[in-house]
Amino acid sequence: MGSENFSRDDSGSQPAWHTEPSPSTKLVERIAARAEIASDDLEPLYETIDPDALDALFVPRTDGSDRPGGQVTFTYAGYSVTVTSDRPAVRIDVDPLDEHRE
Repeated sequence: MGSENFSRDDSGSQPAWHTEPSPSTKLVERIAARAEIASDDLEPLYETIDPDALDALFVPRTDGSDRPGGQVTFTYAGYSVTVTSDRPAVRIDVDPLDEHRE
């Protein structure tokens, strides 16, 4: 299983993806690397899930408070993708669908 973790910046005030690629960008990059292809060669993520909505699920509320932990699972480009929030970290797990078949 491959995973990627995100957390708040050193000040604790902003998610790290305010200065780094967003979770949706990181998951596309991770799948491209696992598939050994360029990320541009993958189908657009927005054909599967709204990238802006996905990223918005894991940022603090407008008042700065954390959202409760949560999880989103979907399939994309032949992979099972699970994005999990357990504040303050966000974890991205990417598994080829073939590993889930018996």
